[in-house]
Amino acid sequence: MPAGAAEPGTRFLTQTWPEGVVVFDTLLGHTHAMDPLNAWVWQQLLSHPEMSLDALLAASPAALQADLERLGAARAQLHALDLLA
Repeated sequence: MPAGAAEPGTRFLTQTWPEGVVVFDTLLGHTHAMDPLNAWVWQQLLSHPEMSLDALLAASPAALQADLERLGAARAQLHALDLLA
């Protein structure tokens, strides 16, 4: 499969950079740039949609310097952008 090509049934294409992640939503045709914190929250919630803010905080890497307020804001923004169910 060519680089950047989507697996059949794959909704999101991603490219990781040192500054964060760029996500292309193949369903909606939207492209989003995420900083490392938002990218990490998005990846966690795609895998574990039921994950609570407390669980996110406990699992967050120290380098992200996450707190409940920042995690909550990231989750809300991701939902507003239709990147999470």
